[in-house]
Amino acid sequence: FGTISWDGQSFRYLLLKDIPTYADIKIGGQVITNGFSTIFPKGVKIGKVHSFDINKNGAFYDVSIIPEVDFASLRYVYVLKGNFAEQMISFTEDE
Repeated sequence: FGTISWDGQSFRYLLLKDIPTYADIKIGGQVITNGFSTIFPKGVKIGKVHSFDINKNGAFYDVSIIPEVDFASLRYVYVLKGNFAEQMISFTEDE
């Protein structure tokens, strides 16, 4: 479990936070959605682990991720308005 975001710095990296220190993290390891969210379905490739460090409180890792998508080369994106939680739950249950 964790929260992934962009820090507004380099488009080449994302930040995955709140990963417990007991998690087995490896450089180059694949980061994939787990389906516990009503925003993203299970199995979406996010990227690969670039680096990781224990955060200030010592209980969690902050993980630098190289995104699967080159955000600098995107030409078009779609923004969906609304909460599609029911459709996402139905989609993941069908798999």
